[in-house]
Amino acid sequence: MYKFISIFLLITSLNLNNFALAGELNLKFPTPSKRVVEPGDIINAMVTIENNSDSIKQIIFRHQNNSVKDWKLISDYSNVRVEKKSTMRKIIGIQAPSNIRAGDYSVHLEVLDKSDMLPFGTLEIPVQVIPKYLISVEIFKKPDYIFSGEEANVEYLIQNKSNTDTKTDIRIIDGSNVSKVELNLPKDSSILRTYQSKTDKLATSTSQSTIIIIAQIKGMPETQESTSASIEIYPSVIQKFDKYVRFPIKVSGVAAISNRSGQQLIGGMFDIAGSGSLDKKQVNVLDFHFRGPDRSGNPLFGMNDEYVMNFKNQKFIVSVGHSNFGLSELTESSRNGLGAEVKYNFKHFTIGAYYAQPRYYPLIKNLASASINFNPNLKNQFNLGILTKIDTFQYRTNLISIESKNAFGKNLKSEVEFALSQKQAEWNKAFKGSLIFNMSHWNSQMAVLYADPKYLGYVSNSLRVNIGSTFQMKKSSFTINYNLNSTNMALDTFYTNLPYSNAFNLSANFKIKPTQTLSITGYYNKMKDKALRPLFDYTKTSGRLMYQQRFKSFNLSLMGDIGRMENLLLNSEVKPSLFYNGTLTGYYYINQSFSLSLYTNYQGGKQVNVTGNKLFYYGGTLTTSLKDRLSITAQYNSNFEWVYYSTDRSLLSLNITGKINKNNELQLQGNYNLMRNTLDQKEYNFQFKYTHTLNVPIARKKNFGSVSGKIIDHGVGTVSGVIVNINGINAISDKNGVFKIPVLPVGKYMATVRTNTLGIYAITEQQGPIEIEVLDNKVCLVEIALTNSGRIIGKLEIQEDENANKKNFIPVVGTIDKLIVEASNGKEVFRKYTNSDATFNFDDLRPGSWQVKIYPNGLPSGYSIINSIFTLEIKSGQVEPLKVIIQKKSRKIQFQSTINKK
Repeated sequence: MYKFISIFLLITSLNLNNFALAGELNLKFPTPSKRVVEPGDIINAMVTIENNSDSIKQIIFRHQNNSVKDWKLISDYSNVRVEKKSTMRKIIGIQAPSNIRAGDYSVHLEVLDKSDMLPFGTLEIPVQVIPKYLISVEIFKKPDYIFSGEEANVEYLIQNKSNTDTKTDIRIIDGSNVSKVELNLPKDSSILRTYQSKTDKLATSTSQSTIIIIAQIKGMPETQESTSASIEIYPSVIQKFDKYVRFPIKVSGVAAISNRSGQQLIGGMFDIAGSGSLDKKQVNVLDFHFRGPDRSGNPLFGMNDEYVMNFKNQKFIVSVGHSNFGLSELTESSRNGLGAEVKYNFKHFTIGAYYAQPRYYPLIKNLASASINFNPNLKNQFNLGILTKIDTFQYRTNLISIESKNAFGKNLKSEVEFALSQKQAEWNKAFKGSLIFNMSHWNSQMAVLYADPKYLGYVSNSLRVNIGSTFQMKKSSFTINYNLNSTNMALDTFYTNLPYSNAFNLSANFKIKPTQTLSITGYYNKMKDKALRPLFDYTKTSGRLMYQQRFKSFNLSLMGDIGRMENLLLNSEVKPSLFYNGTLTGYYYINQSFSLSLYTNYQGGKQVNVTGNKLFYYGGTLTTSLKDRLSITAQYNSNFEWVYYSTDRSLLSLNITGKINKNNELQLQGNYNLMRNTLDQKEYNFQFKYTHTLNVPIARKKNFGSVSGKIIDHGVGTVSGVIVNINGINAISDKNGVFKIPVLPVGKYMATVRTNTLGIYAITEQQGPIEIEVLDNKVCLVEIALTNSGRIIGKLEIQEDENANKKNFIPVVGTIDKLIVEASNGKEVFRKYTNSDATFNFDDLRPGSWQVKIYPNGLPSGYSIINSIFTLEIKSGQVEPLKVIIQKKSRKIQFQSTINKK
């Protein structure tokens, strides 16, 4: 229907004034509009030819030789017949080249009178070829296997099959390591690149690495193409078969120096930690941590003494010792103490209880809790809990909490908690609720927390509100947020409540390019210190501009603020002042082995002594990892704004970890900090730690054994790098031909050798597969001998018989083609056809006795095989020739006597 309408419109739009004369032939055609096509599309053009003569005319359509090459007429128009005194309409089909570049073109057709080959008209069609985007990515070269610690070079080929130049983004996923490359590809071009994949030198078992390469034209996810390369990784050190299920325990000695208490303290501690399964099915899991003695160290950096043990399985969870105990955010969120906790899981219910004595909160003597959890499905959960606590004045406080977590479809989630506290017949309440709404282009969230002034839970006299909404489009997003935080939490002694804050912001984010983003934000922010003598109390109203740019391995962020600030600690007659900030951040990432981030912040205007006492704040973080044995992380911060003074602030930290081997490790940690609730009081903390891992046997492995094999050299020269497959598990031989599989379940297996890992002409002496049997707690020994294969090279020799040249005999005429030849040794059978030159050959034959048989099927009449069965002794590395004689039998002419009768 579409073609019919197009033809009809072309006919009705004919401009009869457009024509060309060539004697008695006229060519009429419409003035065509520009055609929009893709590469390979067909253009249809209608023309009208008038023959005003009294004779039949033969005409020719042909494509003129112009700058647009390879346009093709889809039919043969070299002999078009036009009857005398008639008019003919003709639809001419022209196909665009499949590889034509995008752009504007003109296609010219020429019409000739075949009698004199003179043109009498031309047709010009303007054409716009639109871009067609297509790329391909394929693995060009990769190793089949490498040893742990080696680098694998994977070569991949990117081809631009588009009809225009493109920018292509390449993303390479290698485990957790993701790297990105941007390439400029001209039309019809290709680039061969190499990716280097690193492996863990300490690997102890055979594994497989899969490298995924994803390519797409920039900004066009619909053009995405991907490929992958799988590489087997074999351990460089073969592990011995371990007969036991082992439980890893890390035993550490710690030496520490600190001046947190005002004077320098030096002490030592032991640290013993274990975590693992107690059975081979990994159902019962135990973990524990013992550290002591109590050196009055810094609990924030892990120097407090701790004794805790946890056990769990699918039904039961129990914890005894020092731990963090909690019921809910409104009752007891997380309280460090000494106690015990137990939980038991039914199908849809979980009941639990705990008792604890807080370590760092002197106002509570002890607390106890019981709870029940109902989870009818994965999307809904309901909790009921009660908690009682006794303070140091022997007063009892009771708390009740009801909590619900629900998901309503895919787009809506909610969480609600209501709690009551009771002390001496006085009841107070607290509430917490959140709602999250997600759709493809819009998401919103709202969270509210409220607690009465006399509510006696983990929070009291508190209000916290968080409301936000984001609208996401293809290259932009818009966000609005409001946050209010006036919470007072019953925190342990080494924590402090955050200052009061009230903030509102509205932002717009724009993606200029895939590597460039721009954000514009309006802010209102109020911050107030909760101390009796506040250190700060101010409001800010400002605008912010942020620009982010990515350059391959380097990310750059530039941010600027300008606005008005009011210092509420001063006399109310002081007018708001102008302020401005500038922040520059850079992040440099090469791979998992090296990354560096730096930042600097300048605070202009009258901010000094309002938000902090410095104009410049700067710092950075350096992370390195050398050959999986040494890792270093260093961080530096020049100072901090006052809003953070309620916490410990790290000015300088250093962490150096070195692995001596898989069971021994050294670690050095150092911290230089600003102490909480101070502006200039500093403290340091250094730790040196040595850790040894004990793999304690806890059970004997049952129904497991191992395989130890050797490749034997019978003349091949090398026995390394041979891959032996045992029921899908691969092992590779070392330079001495030894290969091992440390653990295999008891049973019978079939071992095969991967032939492409053998040398040229090398072959196993025994035909595979080889049957082996693994016994419980036994090592199955396997020997596979390699030798050089032998060859048979044969030829058919044709012989004439003795009567071939005698009178009264007719010679046999014919050719021998494709006789079947068979070689067998009783277990292996190979068949081939003879070649056109009467030769045949068998390669890669195991040494031994072979029988060669030539089947006579296909021999022409008059030919016969003198001997069709041969027995040959094939020796290692030898070539055995074989001559097969086929004889022609000439046919004698039989004369018939003739009697002439008169």
